[in-house]
Order: sequence, then structure tokens, then C-alpha cells
Amino acid sequence: MEKPPDHFPAASIDKIISSGQDIGIADFMLQMELSFAHTLDVERLARALDLMLDAQPVLGCRLVTEKKKVYWERLTTPRQDTFFLTTDQTEFDHFRDRPIDSRQGPQINACVLRAAGGDRLLLKVAHQACDAAGLNDIAAQLSRIYTQLANSRGYQPQPNIQGARDCGQIMRNLPWYIYPALVFTFLRTTLSNQIPRKSHALQVPAGPRTPLTFIIRHLSPERVACLAVYGRKHQATINDLMIAAFYRALAKAEAWDGRAALRIQTTVDLRRWYIPSGKAEGICNLSTYEYINLDRDLGRDFAATLSRVSSITKRSPAGSGGVSCARCRSQGSRPISCW
Repeated sequence: MEKPPDHFPAASIDKIISSGQDIGIADFMLQMELSFAHTLDVERLARALDLMLDAQPVLGCRLVTEKKKVYWERLTTPRQDTFFLTTDQTEFDHFRDRPIDSRQGPQINACVLRAAGGDRLLLKVAHQACDAAGLNDIAAQLSRIYTQLANSRGYQPQPNIQGARDCGQIMRNLPWYIYPALVFTFLRTTLSNQIPRKSHALQVPAGPRTPLTFIIRHLSPERVACLAVYGRKHQATINDLMIAAFYRALAKAEAWDGRAALRIQTTVDLRRWYIPSGKAEGICNLSTYEYINLDRDLGRDFAATLSRVSSITKRSPAGSGGVSCARCRSQGSRPISCW
């Protein structure tokens, strides 16, 4: 079995995210919480997590940032504070809130909450290593390894050494003749996000910024089903509904004056839009920004706001060259609707 390299270069997006954290834009980490109706085999899960550090080599690294280069370096000594088991909800919540340091590594931590009704597993991954779609891939592979270990205690997955982690795997699927359209779209989007200069925003009151605490809100299956029915009635996705609701709440909470622009910056998974298989070659960042810009037109009521949002998300992206995923083509929607 081939051994993962001791060093490999960081992708451009990894560097951008690392720089963003350094200047305080956000605490970049991704989390997935899974609920089970049964008890997990904690020893087998811990072994599966260890194997993931080799199966996807970036996870078993620390990010080294120097003046002239940024690269991933394999950890030579295992860390002892990356996997936790608890029966205390407060400890589990504290684990959810704590940051993950990409420069210490590894890039994945996990915690199991043991409860009478079944275990809960929380996976935490540094955003410098991957995006939300990458975390989905990690969870899927971790599940496969966990299952394989039940059948063979000596199972070892093949390390994904050759899988690309950069945007080249996107660009290879774009025909050369759409590049001018892509440049034009970039310039048009940049201009629309600059004029007018002021954006309506939620004002954060002065005070301590740490420790950060996640506030969890659950929507019942019945409520989500009602939202889906309402969305289909208005030819909108649940994502459209959430964005429209956010805009209406923001305008009310901060008393919108009608002069500031209404803009939301969100993200879109490029895998599902530009890679035919919908999958990246390796665990990586392959998302980019998407802007839902209402300018100064909120709409008279929720339905009008939803119509505005939906009309934006349904537009075909300029310069797509006909390259898109089957789901998007069938729905006639732009990539944000792939969520």
C-alpha cells in the first residue's frame, strides 16, 4: 500500500480561507451532527477515524504557513485530544463550540454523546481542508470504513494520494470559449455589489466575542413538509424560502430605510454544477460565493420577496457553456438550487 507523502502543497482556496481566519473574518470550521437509535462501537469508530487520516491524507496533516509558501505537513506523532466520549450534554455542547486549529492538526475531531435513546456523533473539520460537501464525503467514507472494520478488524483503506484538491478539476470541464463570458459575469457581479456602496446589515452590539456559542434551532419534519408544499406552489426551493425569510427578518430587525442595498453572500458547491460525477477527486474546497442581490427592491410582502429571490436563483449562470449537473438541467435552475 502506497504511503501518503510527508508534504504536499496547499490549494489556493486553502490559503484564502487561512488568510481570512488570520484577519478575523470568521472562525472557519465545519460540523456535522448525526443521531443514532443505537449505541456506537466507540473503539471501532476511533479506529475508523485513525484510518481516515491516511485514507484522505490532508486530514492527517497540519497546515504550515510561512512567508513564501503554504503547505500541508503530515503529523509524525498522534494527537490524543481529537476523539472524545461523554455522557454529559454540557461537555458535548462545549466540544461543539470549541475551535479546531488547522495549524496543529489533525483536520478532523469527533465526539460521541452516549445517551439512553441512542448515541450522537459530532464531526468537526477545519475549513482550510475542505468545504461542507467535503465534510459530507468524509462522513460517507468514515461510515464505510466503520462498516468494513466490523467484518475485518485488519481492514485498511487505500490512501487517496493522487486525488486532486485544486480548482483544476473544475476548469478542465469548462470549454475555452466561455472564458470571456465568465470574466464579464465576474465584473458585472463585482459592480452590482459595489453600487450602491451601503448594504443593509445586522448590527452586532459591542461586547466580548469569545467564547463563541452555537444556537441550535430544529424544524420538525411536519413543518419542513409544509414549507416544501408552499415552495412548490410558488415554484421555489426551500433554500429560496430561507433566503426570503432572512431578508424579511433583517429588514424588520434593523429598520431598513429603503436606501441601503439588500445583498446576501452565500456559497455554492461547484462539484454538482461543473463536474459530471458531482464528486471531487479528493477532500478539498470546491465552493465559491453566490450573491443573491435584491438591490433596493424587497417586495411588498413575503410572497413578493420570494418571487424576487426565486427569479434570481433560477437564472442560468452566464458562461456555463451548457456544462451542468443533470439535476440542475432537469430543474432549469442555477447551482444554488442544488443544495
